[in-house]
Amino acid sequence: MENLVTIFRLSGAAAGFFLVAAAATGFWGARLRRVLNPKAVMTLHRALGLAGVFSGAVHGLVYYLFLR
Repeated sequence: MENLVTIFRLSGAAAGFFLVAAAATGFWGARLRRVLNPKAVMTLHRALGLAGVFSGAVHGLVYYLFLR
């Protein structure tokens, strides 16, 4: 049970981090595309968003299946 609480907390923190980072790469994407390769910026943005959604899904599933 302690491991589930740890997974719950880590996945929630990871989801928050990844989604904020994806929002930042989306908000400042135009400036980043001037400095970096535009395809790399879009790939980074997409990867951060998907990682945030996946972490959020793990967070929600752990709560729904085991902690409520």
